[in-house]
Amino acid sequence: MKMQSSRFLYVKKIRCFAIMLIIAVTAGNVYAAPTPSVKTSLTLQNPLINENEPVFLNFTITNDSNEDIEADLGFNKTGNFMFSIVEPSGSKQSDLALSQEGFGRVGKVLVSKNSSYNQQLLLNEWYQFVAPGKYIIIPKLTVTLKAKSNNSLKTSPIETLILDILPKNAEKLKTVYQELLDKINTGQNATVELDAIKALSLANEPLIIPYLKQILNKSNNFIEYPIQGLERIGSREAIDVLLDKFKTGNSESKAMVKAALVNIKTKITDPELKKLISDAVKDG
Repeated sequence: MKMQSSRFLYVKKIRCFAIMLIIAVTAGNVYAAPTPSVKTSLTLQNPLINENEPVFLNFTITNDSNEDIEADLGFNKTGNFMFSIVEPSGSKQSDLALSQEGFGRVGKVLVSKNSSYNQQLLLNEWYQFVAPGKYIIIPKLTVTLKAKSNNSLKTSPIETLILDILPKNAEKLKTVYQELLDKINTGQNATVELDAIKALSLANEPLIIPYLKQILNKSNNFIEYPIQGLERIGSREAIDVLLDKFKTGNSESKAMVKAALVNIKTKITDPELKKLISDAVKDG
């Protein structure tokens, strides 16, 4: 009698365990997070750089769904990207965004089914990295994704990024800057060319001046960026490059150079340089 009772209890326990297992598996299937059919990712092209190198990001939308989608990246295809930066000191610069004024590219792009969209971002446009150390980059994307059928889309979260900046290496900087200049000189892709021009122009580094001079001498395309870069540096060498362009440029470029020189004059204290700028601007 005791043996039958023990067997009955054993069988009952097995049945209860089986029922609980079925419930657990079923619940897992119901509540498990579905794999996103559309994935967004943002990665550093190089997480370890030297001071005054450009910081490039790769943004990717991977559409594994069975229909085309439209992504709105915002004004100039950058307006819907924001970043918060934790500096090596621990200070945090929050919700950095680009201006949405003026002329810019249309922000909407079509991503066909079973394909992907890739875009390069220059993080220096949002934030100037001025010292070596470890930086924590917290992206905040308000990029909207819309399927052609108006179905809601689930996307993967964007991860926090870590950037390590080593002290300045002059020889490496020259190599990096020359590679960017080579991209400009090929002129095969306007977007790649503009990214390279911006990267060189935003490098607040005296070594950049000869490269900016070459951009100014090449053509009048996008010259507002190297002019702004030379203005930020504001050294005698930078002023000489601007004065050369002021003498040889067309009316549009001369107006931009003149504004840059006037701004430099308000910041410098050297009376000789002030007079040099005044005489050039007055004569022009």
